[in-house]
Amino acid sequence: MKETPEREIIPQESYNYTEWQRKKFDGISPEDFNAAAVAYAKENPLRANS
Repeated sequence: MKETPEREIIPQESYNYTEWQRKKFDGISPEDFNAAAVAYAKENPLRANS
């Protein structure tokens, strides 16, 4: 059986992160964005490598 390279198995579609960011964040006020970021940081504190 011929092996298929991994890159051929997983489709490599281009993704426009700028478009994603605009769709996600354009409707959010700076205050709401900040509140969400602060809440996320409290729920997910940075951990130093052990």
